[in-house]
Amino acid sequence: MTERGSSILATLDAAFARIVARSRLWRALAGATLVPLGATTLLTLLGLNTGGLIARWALLLQRAFGAGVFPLCLLMIGAGLVAFSNASLRSTRRTWVRVIAGEIAFLSFLALMHALALGADSYQLALAGGGGGATGWVLAELLWRALGIQAGDGLTPLRLLSVLIWFALFTFSAFIAAAPWLQTTRRVHAQPAANTVASSAITKRSLRPEPRTEETSSARPIRGEQPPLPEPTASRVEGRQSTKPSPASTSVKSDAVIIKDGERDAGIVTKSKAAKPKPSAPRPDMLPPLSLLRASKQTGAARSDADARRQADIIETTLAQFGLSGKVVEIRRGPTVTQFGIEPGYVDRGAQNRDKAAQKIRAAVADALHDAIVVEPNVDRTAAILEVPAALVDAREAGFKALLKSLLSALDLSTHYTEGERRSGLAYFEIGADTERKLKIKAGQLSTLRRELAGRLMERLFHFDNFEESDQLTERLTLAFPAGVGEALSLGDVLQDAIASLGLAGSVIIGKKASQAVIEWQKQAQKVRVGAIAALQNDIALALAAPSIRIEAPIPGRGLVGIEVPNSVIGEVDLRSIMEGEAFRKLAEKSPLAIALGRDVSGAAIVADLGRMPHLLIAGTTGSGKSVCISAITLCLAMNNRPEDLKLVMIDPKMVELSRFTGLPHIIGKPESDIDRIPAVLRWVTREMDARYKKFAEIGSRNLQEYNQAMARRREEPLPRIVVLIDELADLMLQSPIETEKTICRLAQMARATGIHLVVATQRPSVDVVTGLIKANFPARISFAVASATDSRVILDQVGAESLLGRGDMLFLNPEHGSPIRLQGCFVSEREIEAVIGWWKKQTALEQSEIESRESDGAYVAHQKPELETPWETVVAEIAAERFQQMGSAKGGRGGEDEDGDDDLLQRAMEIIRASGNVSTSLLQRKLRIGYPRAARLMEELQEMGYVSAPSRQAGKGRDVTLQDK
Repeated sequence: MTERGSSILATLDAAFARIVARSRLWRALAGATLVPLGATTLLTLLGLNTGGLIARWALLLQRAFGAGVFPLCLLMIGAGLVAFSNASLRSTRRTWVRVIAGEIAFLSFLALMHALALGADSYQLALAGGGGGATGWVLAELLWRALGIQAGDGLTPLRLLSVLIWFALFTFSAFIAAAPWLQTTRRVHAQPAANTVASSAITKRSLRPEPRTEETSSARPIRGEQPPLPEPTASRVEGRQSTKPSPASTSVKSDAVIIKDGERDAGIVTKSKAAKPKPSAPRPDMLPPLSLLRASKQTGAARSDADARRQADIIETTLAQFGLSGKVVEIRRGPTVTQFGIEPGYVDRGAQNRDKAAQKIRAAVADALHDAIVVEPNVDRTAAILEVPAALVDAREAGFKALLKSLLSALDLSTHYTEGERRSGLAYFEIGADTERKLKIKAGQLSTLRRELAGRLMERLFHFDNFEESDQLTERLTLAFPAGVGEALSLGDVLQDAIASLGLAGSVIIGKKASQAVIEWQKQAQKVRVGAIAALQNDIALALAAPSIRIEAPIPGRGLVGIEVPNSVIGEVDLRSIMEGEAFRKLAEKSPLAIALGRDVSGAAIVADLGRMPHLLIAGTTGSGKSVCISAITLCLAMNNRPEDLKLVMIDPKMVELSRFTGLPHIIGKPESDIDRIPAVLRWVTREMDARYKKFAEIGSRNLQEYNQAMARRREEPLPRIVVLIDELADLMLQSPIETEKTICRLAQMARATGIHLVVATQRPSVDVVTGLIKANFPARISFAVASATDSRVILDQVGAESLLGRGDMLFLNPEHGSPIRLQGCFVSEREIEAVIGWWKKQTALEQSEIESRESDGAYVAHQKPELETPWETVVAEIAAERFQQMGSAKGGRGGEDEDGDDDLLQRAMEIIRASGNVSTSLLQRKLRIGYPRAARLMEELQEMGYVSAPSRQAGKGRDVTLQDK
């Protein structure tokens, strides 16, 4: 039964598609008939229009449908208005189910109206146009006879049962028919409540992603909103086709942990507030729905807070063991790695600075004491006057007079001295020579006395306490001395000059009792060098037991050093979640070449504009994710552009990667994998570029956008953008390096204004493949995992790609950023590619059916060609002819037999084109069983002889036969 129902629905679907695909004239005729017919019938039923043929028509409808004639008239008017509009009519199984359910609801309503007419003659009621009319009478009568109810019975249980049966059938079928409108109403009313619940649930969780600032410029990679963590009570709208929460919103867990001072020891982790999820905007009907793409459920390893703190402690401990100070202040969790933000500390050079400062301060105090003591001899050098600050003499700790006697005795001077009168705070002593021996005082004795006296007083009067650290950046030294000594020696100025002479910023504080001085100065702190942290990459990886880590020193725009530790499970980033995000939507509104690249180390979506790059170079080892990246870029472009707006040229020397897109209407011809034909493809692209520049010059346009605007004003066909995708550059460089490099460089330098962009990938980022000239013309680059640091320098001009993990882990270098961004690239499956290609095939088939219906059968057959050619077939023939000429010149006069063979083939080719009426190079190649170069040469000879026309500039057109008989 199910198979039979499916076959019936399939038949209805095909019939509906044929009807819709017909010319718009039929829809216009239907609208012009249904709207006035329904309106006049309704006015007649309301008594506003009487008499004439329309009155009989209204009476007929009323007798047939009774009370159902009014909704029938409204349905006729609505169907006519839909036919008048250019709304897209699509036939699906759900559509037909709803249509059938609506018809059942209408019929059960008629029967219900008739069954409710108790006590009346049901037949006469139907003739009078009451109840459900004749249709309702027939349906009600059939059920009554099945239940054994007589026509004249009153309100019996069986009759009440019949009413309940018709009411239940009407309610059930009407609910199925009106399900889409009910879901839409429920979605609109439930969305604010769902957002409230989601925001409440988000604030209750302890871990939330840190919001990133979105860059509005489309020239640089845009970081999207953080994807929220899944909440069991919160749901969001997934576009216009589903009200269930999609796993796309939770495909990647993104956490940004901010660790504040003092919180790690207490076990507290502060999370930045998560961005509220926003419903995705509806997409145009002319583009594929996002429901064709898969929403990934694999989120990768969810690193716990305890695990994150443990690893943060290991990193800090490892740095400290190597004499470096650093603190983890931030943790960001992405699909591939977890990034620990390290704030570099300061190098502890306190011991060296303290010793230096202590020596300078001691020397300054000793010099001040030495300068304060003055010894002058008299004229005949028989005596000397000693001048000392009175505070030094009066200090009990000094024991000045006893000290003076001991020093005089040691210097062989007379121990007898006389203390004079004090003046201006100074004490005077008169020292005499040894009068018994009648010796004069020597200059050396006086200088020694002065020095020794200053040194002994330094030891007795001044005491230096240990150094203290008032905080992390300030050191303190306390100097104690007797009261009055500091003022006598002007110690405040002496110590301040000593600190300044060391280049230290500090201050001297004299105590209230003038018995101590506190010297404070800022440390000569040296920040930990970023290179010193980066040099410990292997040591930190060993301490964390990680396979490899990457150190981003520093994180661009931030005062932190990023240490990226791989997650135990690599999360999968799906294309759908990024395309549904706000960042991609904003960029797609500005540029049709918006592409989704992946998510960064914090889980933020990274999107870019291929038109602003304007070309992209991709490199990486086998299995690192290059082909998947190209597939994601291709799928993203195909999802956002119609075939008439964007054309793709695919070059696939591998023969297996891009061939999956065969059948996509955006592709010109098919993916080229023949290594001999690929140079012709590149040459054709350069000719297309030159042709577009000529067209721009004719109307005075500078780029493709201005040209298409001018064409729109003239109501002429615009030019599409062209994206050339090359999956393996190394094979082309090995086959014809000079021509390939010349062509690619010329396109990269000039093709941007014409709307032609290149996406080139290679698994050999060596200097002989990615030459300096090629690299200079590709400022935007993506590097997946490479084998060595040398390869990383070739593609990125810096190391780092050799430590990537593979499987989509990449570094994206944007020309407007100084350093690469680490991403986990988008993954697209075979099923997603097939779904998008299938959707476009079906859409193209409907458009083709409409074109066929507009043209007569003869006109369509005249335009139909049995063999399709790509636009570069002529270039392929030219290159083949050039090679043939080169071979002929090399062979010399040994071409007689070949010429005879060509004459025979030429005769057979003439017979083929006479019979077919249309010819192409591939047709001759297949019919004559010859190679492509020879078939191309035969086609050129037939053109020179006047048998076939010149090749058409339109893609996919064969050549017409101009002469049937020569």
